[in-house]
Amino acid sequence: MEYKSLLSLLLFCITTVAGQSKCQQSATTPFYSLSYPDLTGNPVSLSKYKGHVTLVVNVATFWGGTTPTYTQANTLLASYGGNSKCALRILAFPSAQFMNQEPGKNAEILNGLKYVRPGNGYVPKLDMFAKVNVNGDKEIPLFTWLKKSCPRPTDTISSSNSVSWQPIKVSDIQWNFEKFLIDHHGNPIKRYQPSMTPLQIKNDITTLISKCQAEMYWST
Repeated sequence: MEYKSLLSLLLFCITTVAGQSKCQQSATTPFYSLSYPDLTGNPVSLSKYKGHVTLVVNVATFWGGTTPTYTQANTLLASYGGNSKCALRILAFPSAQFMNQEPGKNAEILNGLKYVRPGNGYVPKLDMFAKVNVNGDKEIPLFTWLKKSCPRPTDTISSSNSVSWQPIKVSDIQWNFEKFLIDHHGNPIKRYQPSMTPLQIKNDITTLISKCQAEMYWST
């Protein structure tokens, strides 16, 4: 009986960590010191997200996982988003590094989402930033830091015929829609592979929101 219980516990643990990895904590975080332009070119300081639980995602319009990821992200933000302290914010960084599945210019991305994929008049509730590189010698510092802090959740990088960047590193983003969960202090908590949808990580998000709210309650 004890053996079966131990085996069941082991299988449960393996299942719950599949597709995700825990991030390393450091004494300081550069998250709030960074700034990037939005789709219209206006600079956005990430300091505006202090006190929020944030999810950073590299996105693309023309990938098979685009529709479920964007629609589920809107669902999460409808339930847990907003400007109040501890609320969820999702930061979307378009990238064309994966078989050019984000081919449009910044001004074209919202129309692609609205009329093509997901389509049907879709409007993202996510905070949409300008196109960036997430791998290689031109990757933005945000992803350099996130990849350094969080080990890859899978041992598979991208296939060689789809890699368009140099140098290739073991920490590289695998594909569109990798996700990094960050707490209300700007600390990276977990990294998720592209196949993990937003609703699959809802429990991790709500746990961080609850911790933030409890901290606020006891500090008053």
